[in-house]
Amino acid sequence: MYRYIIALSVMILFTSSSPLLAMQQKIDNHVLKYTEVDRAPILLTEISPNYPEEALKNHMEGSVVLRLTVGTDGHVHDIKVIKSTDKIFEKPAIDAAKNLLFKPGQKDGKNVTVSIVMPIMFKIR
Repeated sequence: MYRYIIALSVMILFTSSSPLLAMQQKIDNHVLKYTEVDRAPILLTEISPNYPEEALKNHMEGSVVLRLTVGTDGHVHDIKVIKSTDKIFEKPAIDAAKNLLFKPGQKDGKNVTVSIVMPIMFKIR
């Protein structure tokens, strides 16, 4: 049986020249970009997405980049795949993201809804 590690991290992008930032679509007026807040959302929970059986059998590794919205309550909404190395990893990444909890982003001392980009890595170790 294979042991695997799934790396989950929040990528906060600081430069407007980033290709991922260029991929970010227009966001509703009530949802702020992470560059517009005083404090970006902070990940509070660690999760381990289910590694697809077929990917394990075929020794496949990959990644999925998600755009998601963190609400004022810290829960995740509006999860969209921006990029993935293989479709086999997309559903497990989305399912895992649904269970994330964040300390909400803040603007002027108030909790705000923020759009962030998050990569999820699937690696066999």
